[in-house]
Amino acid sequence: MKGKSFIDKWLTAMGLTEYCAAFAANHIDLDILRELTAEDLESIGVSSVGHRRKLMSAISALAISSEQSWTGPAIAQPFDPIALIDRLVRDAVAQRLPGFPVLHVGSIWPIVEPEVSALTEKVAERNCCRMSDVLAEFLKPLDRKRKHTAKGRGEAAPVVQFAVELLGNPRMDEITEARWNLLDEALPDIPNRDNIPRNFSQTLFQRYKYAETANWSKLKRVTTTTIKSRYWAGLYKFIDFAIAGKHYRGPRPKFVCIDPETWRRCRAMLSTTMSC
Repeated sequence: MKGKSFIDKWLTAMGLTEYCAAFAANHIDLDILRELTAEDLESIGVSSVGHRRKLMSAISALAISSEQSWTGPAIAQPFDPIALIDRLVRDAVAQRLPGFPVLHVGSIWPIVEPEVSALTEKVAERNCCRMSDVLAEFLKPLDRKRKHTAKGRGEAAPVVQFAVELLGNPRMDEITEARWNLLDEALPDIPNRDNIPRNFSQTLFQRYKYAETANWSKLKRVTTTTIKSRYWAGLYKFIDFAIAGKHYRGPRPKFVCIDPETWRRCRAMLSTTMSC
């Protein structure tokens, strides 16, 4: 009898062959096995508490539809997301279109996998490559215990944050030459802290906006040395990091503006000459 053969194999796999006769005598087949309770087991002669618990655990974990599909006690399988999607899709389509043949996701996965991977990469790039995100990665400590960043990166943070605020925290792939030029021209318009109220001097961008509002009354520009050694150097360090990490794929900008008024006049003259 197939049911008996299956029950025998099932009990033998768990080392409980002494109960084969009891299960056979009580005509327990696969369907009945799934519904057995601890009381049922005790009534057919499984007096050992440990054996009853072992059998009940195996019964609750029994996830088979026929004895032919059974290969041993139930074993936890690793999570397979493709199999899960496959089952959900087939179930959903079967409910909407009874009798309609459904392709398995697994069978078409080799075809769609490159497109899915490419789409995933694009979504990740869009979500993770804004200038502020790259700045956060740029400032990550290299040493977890000492919290040290790479040399010079901490000093670069204020001017990069200024760029984030001035340019509106763009995605790195959105930064064009025109936007780098806008940043270049804005750097000399950052005043030093002299005569600026404390609540307007916490960041470079606050100082920049205050100078616009105050029309530079009693304010002084930072020195050329500050622009070159701190602002430009910090931005170049950040941009090189972004290029190396493939966050930014455009050309490396060149900062040249020291005197904003002279620079603007030169650009205006150049534009006029080119238009002529």
